[in-house]
Amino acid sequence: MKEPRVSLIFFISLSLFTTFVILIITILFGIVIVLLIIPVLFRIIIFGIGYALAKIQASHSGTHQSSRSLVTIASDIYNIGGPIDDDDRSSNVSILDCRSNTWREGPKMLVKRSCTAANVVDGKIYVTGGCLDGFQDCSRPCDWMEVFDPKTQTWELVPSQGAKICGCAISKSAGADGKVYVFGSCKGLAYEPSEGRWERLGWDMDYGWDWFSYRVIGGVLYMFNEGVFKWYEGKAGVWRVVKGVKGLPKIPRYIAKLADYGGKMVVLWEKVVAYKEKMVLCAVIALERRDDEEIWGKVEWFDTVFTVPNKSCSIECALGVTV
Repeated sequence: MKEPRVSLIFFISLSLFTTFVILIITILFGIVIVLLIIPVLFRIIIFGIGYALAKIQASHSGTHQSSRSLVTIASDIYNIGGPIDDDDRSSNVSILDCRSNTWREGPKMLVKRSCTAANVVDGKIYVTGGCLDGFQDCSRPCDWMEVFDPKTQTWELVPSQGAKICGCAISKSAGADGKVYVFGSCKGLAYEPSEGRWERLGWDMDYGWDWFSYRVIGGVLYMFNEGVFKWYEGKAGVWRVVKGVKGLPKIPRYIAKLADYGGKMVVLWEKVVAYKEKMVLCAVIALERRDDEEIWGKVEWFDTVFTVPNKSCSIECALGVTV
């Protein structure tokens, strides 16, 4: 039986084109495979001594989403709702199968949304906000959150007063510690699906949670800010520093993107060379939880994985899938 592998999916926004790029890196036994969809698909195999480029066919969705509207389950990436423009709300769900590199349509949401916040908790997808009615708040407060069960292929509304507390424009959200954390209008809520319980969040969690660079890895919320990796301890309600991370160059906080690579942390960032070229760099950090209050990180490697003309593109997000 073929052992599943974890791939990294990079959504790269192009400033000069209307389409977007998906860059997939599969790491296994020292071999890195990079797939580029634009909409033609290329494969770059890195053996440590050089590169090999081969073109293969793939379908293309053509819709540019907010990175907050993209989530992964197993080998699928879910592209949920309408684009960033609030005037173009949609209930559509597109699914990218990373094994066949093809898109398919999923069951529609119950509510039309744009730039919604999507998170996965216990194998289900929770989408929040994005249901603005013109310049007003959510047209109906009960529409604020809904959940999708991949097993039954059905959507269901989640009863909540979150629209009154957080508003419909979500600034940041995450699915960690078995909860859905949501912040909007400087106020936050946490929803625990197993208990059907809501709780308000204080400034202790919001403080330091940089909205540029964060990712849930192994059920733990991590963030990167000012050269420091931190993780959120839900029981104590505090942010703690990931210890032992050494050997990385200076990484701009507003450019770095994090991804879950089979329980390890992947960091992506950009570097401009001589004002003409832009390099995309990648680092893999192994994570070890030693007790309830300590998580240690060890840099396994970092290298340049992609080079493009400067100002031609920027990294939008990075996602991990199992293939």
